[in-house]
Amino acid sequence: MATATRTETSCYHCGDTCGADHVRADDKDFCCPGCRFVYELLDQSGLCDYYDLGDRPQVKAEVAADAPRPELFDLP
Repeated sequence: MATATRTETSCYHCGDTCGADHVRADDKDFCCPGCRFVYELLDQSGLCDYYDLGDRPQVKAEVAADAPRPELFDLP
């Protein structure tokens, strides 16, 4: 009986594990639209050498960019 092996896909930009609903662009996998956007911004600016820097600690936003932020509209 053959057993299926499951491989985890890592985000091209931040290195996090991509979920089942991950985003693809330019044959690369991204864990979220934010990482894809940053990649596209770097690519369009000719700055993809960033990805040649190798392994390094990544900083990831703790709140999704599309998360509701109603407190931004609270005026004093």
